[in-house]
Order: sequence, then structure tokens, then C-alpha cells
Amino acid sequence: MKYIKTYENFKPIKINSEKPFKVKKNIDKSIQHLQKGITSLRRRIDKPVRKRDVNKSAKLNKDKNIKIQKLKDLQYKKLKQQEHLRNNPVNENLENLENAVDLVTLLSSPDFKEEDIVDRIGLDENEYKFDGSYNYHIHSYEPDYTEEYMAILMKEKTLENLMDLEEGVLNYFLQFTGYNDYEFYVDDDELNYMYRYLSDEIINKIKKLSKFFKTGIKIKEGEWNDMEAIPELFMKLGLKSDLEEFKAEISMENERALEKSCVAQLETLPFDLSYNYRDGFDFELHFDYKKLIEYMKKHNMKVKTIKEFLENIYEADEFTYENEYERIAEYIGDYKDLNNTVEEVVDKYLDSPDDIFTKLIMIDNLKIFEKNKEKAYYSYIYNVYIKYNNVRGNLFQIAKKSESKKILEWFTSKEFETFIETKDKSDIEAYQEFIFGEDVARYNL
Repeated sequence: MKYIKTYENFKPIKINSEKPFKVKKNIDKSIQHLQKGITSLRRRIDKPVRKRDVNKSAKLNKDKNIKIQKLKDLQYKKLKQQEHLRNNPVNENLENLENAVDLVTLLSSPDFKEEDIVDRIGLDENEYKFDGSYNYHIHSYEPDYTEEYMAILMKEKTLENLMDLEEGVLNYFLQFTGYNDYEFYVDDDELNYMYRYLSDEIINKIKKLSKFFKTGIKIKEGEWNDMEAIPELFMKLGLKSDLEEFKAEISMENERALEKSCVAQLETLPFDLSYNYRDGFDFELHFDYKKLIEYMKKHNMKVKTIKEFLENIYEADEFTYENEYERIAEYIGDYKDLNNTVEEVVDKYLDSPDDIFTKLIMIDNLKIFEKNKEKAYYSYIYNVYIKYNNVRGNLFQIAKKSESKKILEWFTSKEFETFIETKDKSDIEAYQEFIFGEDVARYNL
């Protein structure tokens, strides 16, 4: 027979699994930083140029919403932290380091030994690791620290928290220290300011191009009310693809400047920062003790651990995504490649003006075509792309295949017939073939 055991006066054991509250230093500074970032994102989203770019706008909105949520969490944490500090006064003295000298004194001492730094990191064991290598001779791991320097591995999130930085911003800066596929976004409106980047010599050539093709567009360097004149000229001449090349050159110039600005900003740090994906860590921080001492003396830093040092880096505020818009101007070059590209395009159509007529046909710009009809070679065979297909033909054939209604209608007018009779024999023959071909098709001959 089985018996059921009963327990009288049973009381469940209560287990306190709540994690100890962790105080976040400089929480007000973090809140202000997030508020600034949200304001900046809202300003960029509200720009009309951003609304036209769906992908860019969506990314900016996502970033804004993430920051808003972080701000809410941080403000809530601040309330809890204030209550926690009231009930648990903080002992400012460091555990086991109450009477210890600061880092400057330690590292400057003639008695400093390389292993003295081990107890001055101030981080939990899972937050860092000394970089090093495995010594196969002694079958042991040798950490990388000496009397002159040390190198530690750290997670990206840990370093961001210590320096009170936006998420991912260090990775954003570091990507420019090596190969990257970053693309600086340039919208169409940027072409309106292109005249600022071009030399006077090239501006004069653009003026000449506009007058040569009788576009009626006046190019006046530096005049605000004429800033759209240059892109308007290229659009009227059917050179939209060339404008895209100009945008690409502007983008690449900004990318080069952004790379220089990010590298320069990283060099302001009092340690060398680099990628090191090993043992679950992301970054390597290399500290040269001489550089470290100079930095702490310069800023009168009285810190006892590397953790405290990282929490008080003066340049931390400069590591923001706004670097792309605020500091890049300091590193912009002379747009030499843009000038060369624009000059090549302008020279091409000044030297061979007949090449412009296939462009005019593609955009069906009868007004400019008619003003310059005497410059065209109507029977010459051109190579063009129509709906992604390579097409060979004279101007009549290209007009027919591109379905340029205004120009096709003008080609069949009495006015054009009178004009073409003044051209050479080959142009007249090409015209007759075009007209008779229309009749053959019309009457099914």
C-alpha cells in the first residue's frame, strides 16, 4: 500500500532573483544627447528632398523612432535612479582603491611594473580581455601588456556605454579606416549648387555651350537666382545621364572628405581603436602610456582606473552621426574630378555639335532642334540606346524608333522639306527614303 505524505506548516522559499540596480553615470548628458539627435533627425526628415527618397526617409524615421524609445527608457531609468540613490547613498571611494594613487602617478612612477595595470582596469571580467597570443613554447596564453603599453579587447556596446555614445557610431567612424562600401547620398537639388565647385574657365565653356545651341539660358556665375541654370541647360540638351555622372563625382568627393574627417576624429582619441573580432569581442584598444599620461595631465584627470578614464574622454561628444554634415566641409577638396568630367562633356559637344541631336530626339525637344537644324548631319549613322536596346540609324530612323512625336511631325512638314533641300545629297536621300518609306507603309506598296 502506498501512503501519501503531507507537509504541515509548509512555507515556500522566496528567491530574490532581481538584479542589483546599476547606476548610469552622466545620465543627464545622455538624455540631452538623444534629444539633440531626435531634433536633428526630425529636421532632416522634414526636408522636401528627404520625402522624395522613400528608402532614405524610411531609414531616418526608423532611427528617429528607436531614439525616441531609448529616450523614454532613459528618462524612466533616471526616475528610478534618483529613487535608488536616495535610498542607497553612493560611496564615492573605489573598492580596494580607496587609498590608491591615480593613474598618472602610477604610470609615471619609476617603480611601475607591467603587471600593475592589471588591477587598474575597473571592468568586469566579461567586459574586456587583454589582447595577446598563445606561446607554444611555454604552452600558455601571454597577455599583451608591457611597461610601455597595453592592448585590451572590448565589446562595441561596452565601449559605447562607457563613452556615452550613440549605438553604432564607433563602427560608423571605423569603417572609413579600411575598405568600405559607404555611399554619400546626393540628391538632384545638389546640382543647383554645382557652379560653386566649377572653375571660371569651365563656367565660361558652359556659357559658350548655351549660346552655341541657342538655348536662351543665361549662365551667370555666383548669382543666386540663376543657380538652377546649369542643370537646366544640360536637361534641355538631353544630357540627363551626364548630370548623373556629375552627381556621382560630387558624391565621391564628399565620400573622400568624410573618410578624412572620420580618420582625423579617431586620431583625437588618446588610444588607438581598431577592429578585432576575437573571443566574442569587437574592438581592440591600444594604450600607449606616454600618450595616456600626457592626455590626463592636459585635462587634469584624476582617475584611478581605465574604466574611469574612458568615461571621461573629452572628445566623446564629437563622435556623432552629424559628422557627415558638420565637419565634412573642412576636408572637401577642389572637386578636380568633377571639373574634369564637366569639361570633357562640354568640349565633346562644342567639338562635335552634331552628336547633340540624337539627345534632342530622345527627349523630343523640337524647340532646340529647330533652332540648330543647320548643324545636324541627317544621314550620318549614329549608335544610341532606346529602351535599353542598341540602335543604329540616321536621325530620321532614330526619331521614328524613339517615337519622338513633335520632331517626327516636324520632319514631315513642308517647312522641313524646304529646308532639307538646301542640304547635301546624302541628307536629301536619307530624307526621301524616310518620306517614301512612310508612303510605302501607308499604302501597303
